[in-house]
Amino acid sequence: MRSGSVFFMKARNLYNEGFYHLYNRGVDKRNVFGDDCDRRKFLLYLLKCNIHSMVRIHAYCLMGNHFHLLVEQLEDDGIWKFMQKLGTGYTMHFNRKYGRKGRLFESSYRSVEVSSHGQYLHISRYIHMNPLNIFAPDWKEHGVKDPDIAELFLQDYKWSSYKVYMGMHSPVVDPSKILEDFANREDYRLFVQQWMNISGGG
Repeated sequence: MRSGSVFFMKARNLYNEGFYHLYNRGVDKRNVFGDDCDRRKFLLYLLKCNIHSMVRIHAYCLMGNHFHLLVEQLEDDGIWKFMQKLGTGYTMHFNRKYGRKGRLFESSYRSVEVSSHGQYLHISRYIHMNPLNIFAPDWKEHGVKDPDIAELFLQDYKWSSYKVYMGMHSPVVDPSKILEDFANREDYRLFVQQWMNISGGG
């Protein structure tokens, strides 16, 4: 099926109340956000495309040429319908703004089922730690020299839901499910920070 200039392949066997790590990147690894206005527009589409609550977004992160979402499906084909609207709407915005045509993202979004509770918690942490690739590009191989400064960088990064986990309100993301596993927000912060010291964090 083609919708506008974006090709969508309907994912199979996605079930309601299942959790999925969704991600996509630009064609030929090109940047999909030209400026902060684009990033704000993408966050707005996350909200607008889910107006009928097809999914629940538990975490997100926007990087230069890709994005990550941790999503729970709430209705049949909810993820597929949500991602179709998101990809089409944002691509149309981007193409109009920059005078281009054709696909912006790779041919289809990627979907990985979260198969265990531990993986669910870890994926939230993985998504929130993506911006460390800007702060310390080799952190996965060598760890982080100063985890406190690195963690502050993550809190200051505007384009992830980590700041919501630290107390900021957002209509886009619901952190409550993951935070149920922690005594408080500080415990989640420590959960994120502890991975920074692991060489080869992956």
